[in-house]
Amino acid sequence: MNKNKIKILIVEDSLEWIKFHINLLNQFFETDLIEIDFEMSARAGFNKVIKKSETRYDLIISDLEMETILEEDYAGSWFVRNILKREECKNSKILIISGSHDIKEVANGFNVDFIPKYALSNNPEIMSYKLEEILPICHSEEQSDVRIYPENNIE
Repeated sequence: MNKNKIKILIVEDSLEWIKFHINLLNQFFETDLIEIDFEMSARAGFNKVIKKSETRYDLIISDLEMETILEEDYAGSWFVRNILKREECKNSKILIISGSHDIKEVANGFNVDFIPKYALSNNPEIMSYKLEEILPICHSEEQSDVRIYPENNIE
């Protein structure tokens, strides 16, 4: 077993989308090389990051539209803004996956990556391309046993 697992946190209020993300991640990575945590609200996700400060997540996937947080347009914005300030997240890659109409503007404002939910549901392979782009661990020689496997190859 690889002691250097890719650690992933999913913050999403829909159990169906959590399952969707986990299934995709398990298709793309060798399952013994990843460790996935999830929370169903922005506050719970933030608390997970704080409580597990010894865990450095390689990838954090967050929805935007979750519970209501006063003075915020999106709970996901609150979550991303606050984890970007955390030392334990300074090397984490953040990926917003949301159905929000202004996902691009929000993601660009935080300088993080994004995938619209409608695009991901229509073409799940988008996730593999995005992960290869944003996770340097997928390209490092010392992690050469880490592979991303799309379900189908696009020609």
